[in-house]
Amino acid sequence: MKKRPRNTPSVQNESPISRHLEDDAERPQRLDWSVVQTRMNAMDIKTMVDLGRKVDVSRGTLFEAKRKGNCSEKTFAAIIKGLQLTEDQLRRLPIRQELEPTNKRDPPNGWIIESIESPVLVAANGVSYQVAKLRNEYIQNPIRYARGKFYDTLDAPPVSHVEFRERLTRHATICSLLPKGTKVPQHLDLRRLNEGTAWWVIDEWIPSSSLMALIDNDVNFPDAFVKSIGMQLLETLMVLHSHGCIVRELTPEKILIEDGSTNCFITDFEMAKMLDSDISVSGKWKWTTPYRAPEVNERNEQWQSDIYSWAMIFIELLSGKPKRDEKWILANSPSKEITKLLTCCLDLQYEYRHYTLEKAMMTVSTWEIKS
Repeated sequence: MKKRPRNTPSVQNESPISRHLEDDAERPQRLDWSVVQTRMNAMDIKTMVDLGRKVDVSRGTLFEAKRKGNCSEKTFAAIIKGLQLTEDQLRRLPIRQELEPTNKRDPPNGWIIESIESPVLVAANGVSYQVAKLRNEYIQNPIRYARGKFYDTLDAPPVSHVEFRERLTRHATICSLLPKGTKVPQHLDLRRLNEGTAWWVIDEWIPSSSLMALIDNDVNFPDAFVKSIGMQLLETLMVLHSHGCIVRELTPEKILIEDGSTNCFITDFEMAKMLDSDISVSGKWKWTTPYRAPEVNERNEQWQSDIYSWAMIFIELLSGKPKRDEKWILANSPSKEITKLLTCCLDLQYEYRHYTLEKAMMTVSTWEIKS
């Protein structure tokens, strides 16, 4: 069975897999968005919108633009060289990313912004947001932190007030339904600012890195880590499904890996679907991702949609690429049983994804990790 080449580790901060990596001193710094922005400025590009205009792309990613022929190989290579990013890192850089939100990013009352944890991103429904680490202004012993998501809705797609509020409160609603012990961060508060044009969604702070941050740093994941993450994600999805929630867009950005352990948490449920709700939060999907099942783009999400996303993340952890090609799966899968599982779960027709979450867990549990 072919194995993915072992990459040079590049995560400097302590992570749940740091003990498996060698030679901390030689690890380069993890991807710093401020450094990327400095490189963009040197290319006379002020925002990702400007970068998109250079290749005549208004949404999606430059990687998609290249694949569709909207960006020439020469231009693409020049951008990669100028920004000093790998093709995989550039593939996940959203075109509509801005330098700052339209709204002033004031902290919620009683909290102080300790640090900014992400660039300004645009969700698949067109709403821009940014993640920050918050510190409680009044509780000092011990210091209390929280994970805050600042949503700027000034330039959001026009929808009814009821629907928009439903979009932003969906995460809080889902978190409140789940039993204690579910691998989901505890939701703390929801704050409305600037007459409803800006919102803070506040969750408990878990010292962690997103799975995407680890992937972007070309970390080579040990088999034991991959198995543990795969099992935990399936278990959490089972709990979510039992409470009538379909995640619809499970991606590595929405998976947090706790520092110093292999515990993983699913978060950011603003795009999830509740089966007992008459309101859909999707609007129109602004772009596609390799993790989203085809039927979700057609607003025909099913229970099987989440297992498609899970399988795509699992094969990426095994191989370094989120690909559903059967030869790719066969070359990187650790066993015939898991090859069969991933191939089935990544079928483009949800009717043929016969594996339940329970059956998938049983299959992954049989994977014998070699020491």
